[in-house]
Amino acid sequence: MTVADLSPPPVAPDAANVPRTPRWISDAETIGNLLSQAAAKRVVIAIGGSDGPRNALLLLTDPVAQRLIIDPPFPTLPQVLEPGAMLSLATRLDGASLDFMAAFEHYAEVGGEEAFVLRWPERLRYLQRRSAYRLGIPRELHVPPATLRDQRGPVKATLVDLSRFGVGATVARHTEIRPGQSMDCTIRVDEVEFTASAEVRSCIASLDRLRLGLQFGEISPAAAARLSAAVAKLERVTLRRAAEQRGRVS
Repeated sequence: MTVADLSPPPVAPDAANVPRTPRWISDAETIGNLLSQAAAKRVVIAIGGSDGPRNALLLLTDPVAQRLIIDPPFPTLPQVLEPGAMLSLATRLDGASLDFMAAFEHYAEVGGEEAFVLRWPERLRYLQRRSAYRLGIPRELHVPPATLRDQRGPVKATLVDLSRFGVGATVARHTEIRPGQSMDCTIRVDEVEFTASAEVRSCIASLDRLRLGLQFGEISPAAAARLSAAVAKLERVTLRRAAEQRGRVS
């Protein structure tokens, strides 16, 4: 088997399979912008194959030289790649799925570690699954409670999900929070912490908890960068966990 025989590009794992029409993008500038954003966030790339998917990190992009650099896939490939072998790749960028084909060119060394140099894709498929896509909080991250604060003081909340646009959280049922209320929200995911203003859009009571849906308002560039880093962290953990689960099943 050669890597050119790989199955169609895998769809990056998603928590909510909401049908939408994918958009094929062939504009060089748009492709460059999307891939540069993905590289800046060190997203995990899913590499499809007939013997199961693999994961790799997108390390660098060079739109001028028309090259992508990824770290060696895990698990390792069963054979040495030949120049021109096609790889089917997929990832997520702020909740949107990106998938494309890229040709392997040669092996290289980045920071003393082996890396794969790939040819720039001619087009990619872009699918925004929902306007405010949210990622669940993996238990293994041990994310501390968020702090919601208004004029009455702080309230601790358990994070449920997060996106660039908002957050889901639960608080004690007796907490006095109503839809339309404005609050400052401080969130920490791994080493990334940020504070943003948010509006409570929904409150749903369940047993002894109150489920809140909050939408972020105006956010500073610094906080936006930290929020994007937190979302990227959740995406990497989600992809890694999905790959491990597929490995156990196979």
